[in-house]
Amino acid sequence: MGNKKKVLSIQKNILQVLDQTPNQTFNYKQIASRLGIKDPSGRNHIIKNLKKLAALKLINNPTKGTFQAKTKDNYHRGILDVSNNGTSYIISEDFEDDVKVSSTHHHKAFGGDEVLFYAYPTRGKRKKEAKIIEIVARKRERFVGTLQKRNGTMFVRASPRISTVDFYIESEPEIKIADGDRVLISFTRWDETKSPQAKIIEVLGIPGDAETEIHSILAEYGLPYAFDSQIEEEA
Repeated sequence: MGNKKKVLSIQKNILQVLDQTPNQTFNYKQIASRLGIKDPSGRNHIIKNLKKLAALKLINNPTKGTFQAKTKDNYHRGILDVSNNGTSYIISEDFEDDVKVSSTHHHKAFGGDEVLFYAYPTRGKRKKEAKIIEIVARKRERFVGTLQKRNGTMFVRASPRISTVDFYIESEPEIKIADGDRVLISFTRWDETKSPQAKIIEVLGIPGDAETEIHSILAEYGLPYAFDSQIEEEA
């Protein structure tokens, strides 16, 4: 890692520590401890970068040797937008350009969700980056994906535009189902686990089949594709 990138990485880590408890002040030893830095050289880097951030007015320096997050005007609302390759941005009325957000900072949000996010202070023309703090509203809680069975455990892989993490299926569904089936799932919860949890509502068919693909699109957007028998007869 180049020296410039290393400095930016240290500064970003410092900002993250301060942001976690914005009302609390820290000295360099406390910040170093939070970052797991114990050696004298590493602590010196913390001190130097704290002074730089304070001089740039990116953090507060209320008393000598203490530092605090400068959070005013740094929290915003927007919509999480995830591309097919997993690159994520937040679309917000507060910014002219989309704000980049790492997949590790999604805070369990899915593509399309309205979120509250923290925008990291930037210098010059560097693209603004953010991390999601809270989910304001879910866009939807039903998703279409492909079933994958792994060592007796079931997961469903949805579109990367929805989630970069597979959904864990809590219990074996009563309906007949096979590995590779396209299914409709209902999101149930996402506790302190790596994967969001869901249950299978319906089997849509085999991927690639024309009828399955049509049903998948309709189910994804909550549109009806199974009609009442009387309506079908009248049609």
